[in-house]
Parts: sequence; structure tokens; C-alpha cells
Amino acid sequence: GLRAYFQPGTHELTLRKGDVLFLYPDGLTQARGLDRTYFHAHLPDELAGLAGLGPEEFAAALRRTLLEFTAGNLIDDITMLVLRVGDSPLRVPRKK
Repeated sequence: GLRAYFQPGTHELTLRKGDVLFLYPDGLTQARGLDRTYFHAHLPDELAGLAGLGPEEFAAALRRTLLEFTAGNLIDDITMLVLRVGDSPLRVPRKK
């Protein structure tokens, strides 16, 4: 849960078509490999290798990489939210 000292804030970010927003908890960055290194040291290179993938493929590929890195031994929750900026979906008119 949230701690008493937590101060929520806002940050504005301009995203353009094709940009990806990737959100994840500390469970991803603090995952450890068999050599006891943290995944956060590998994350920038892994993310660069996923450029151009769609959100579903991006999340699936990173999940596979994380499971390989940890040999399937995850001790914290891992949640990933991957959003790609694109065209707005067509809206279907509501029936009255």
C-alpha cells in the first residue's frame, strides 16, 4: 500500500504517433538473475531491442526475457502496461 510520506504528483508528457509508454513496478527492475544481478542493469538494452514491436509483442518478449534472466524465479509481482500512440479508433455511433 501507499505510505504516509508518499506525495503523488503529475507530469505532462507529449507523445507522438508511434511513441510507446511503458509502465512497470519495482518487481521488474529488482528481479534477480542466478548471478544475483538486478534486471534494471539490463533493462535499457532490452527495451532498445524491442523498438518497433506492437504492445502485445513488446510485453510478451520482455516477459520471456525476464523469465530467462531469472530462470523463472520471480519473487515479486510483475505488471507491465505498454501503450503505443496511434490513430484514434473509429467510434461506432450509439443507437438511440
